[in-house]
Amino acid sequence: VNLEHLEHLVRPFSPDQIKQRTTPLGYTVDYIETPTVINRMNEAFQGEWSFKILDHKLLEDVVVVLGELTAGGITKQQFGTCELSHESEEGVLFSLGDGMKAAASDALKKCATLFGLGLQLYGVTPDTATERTTQTNTEDQKPAQGFSLTPSEDVEEPEPLNQAAPEPAAVPSPRPDPISVVAPADDTITDMQFAEIIELAKGRNFSQAQVDQRARSRYGKALVDLTQWEADEIVAKLKSN
Repeated sequence: VNLEHLEHLVRPFSPDQIKQRTTPLGYTVDYIETPTVINRMNEAFQGEWSFKILDHKLLEDVVVVLGELTAGGITKQQFGTCELSHESEEGVLFSLGDGMKAAASDALKKCATLFGLGLQLYGVTPDTATERTTQTNTEDQKPAQGFSLTPSEDVEEPEPLNQAAPEPAAVPSPRPDPISVVAPADDTITDMQFAEIIELAKGRNFSQAQVDQRARSRYGKALVDLTQWEADEIVAKLKSN
């Protein structure tokens, strides 16, 4: 992937290309339609890219697929999901076949995000996206051997051991470096939400392990790592059935 590819990928979408939908909990979220993603990939790579489904599963009423996108010598993998009990954007209930196609489209768009496409929806500026994607693609020029849900962190090069340390500057009153403690995100699932989910799941004869598996398949993380609004979605889903 070269700089010309990245300039196409991270170029912001126009307002008319960004659509909106309402979640079951009433949240309004932005998204990009699949044909728009395909057109942008064709522009960036002149059609020299491929996408395939490596695996698919049906977990109760959720279709889960693992997709693989290859372009410019780089391969990315991501999950895509679709709940069969939910209505489509056109207001029609999904059949199993429609659910498979919708999950595949979801996987394609998530794979494309790993190339830098559509990051403006997540508050990332084009300059930042180009810099980060360039670093990632320079360090990894081989197809992925597995799938990755999060981008790897940059590793700083250690200083040579034989490099002479500079003379410390004199300070009138030196202080020890403060200890930095990372606080948990304010929107992490609360104990009350967690307990409510487990209680509702028991009422439907679901084990905690099954609920945790559902969270991983839909959100890509464990139940205890969900945000509060993601937990609210699960609560609403359990109450609606």
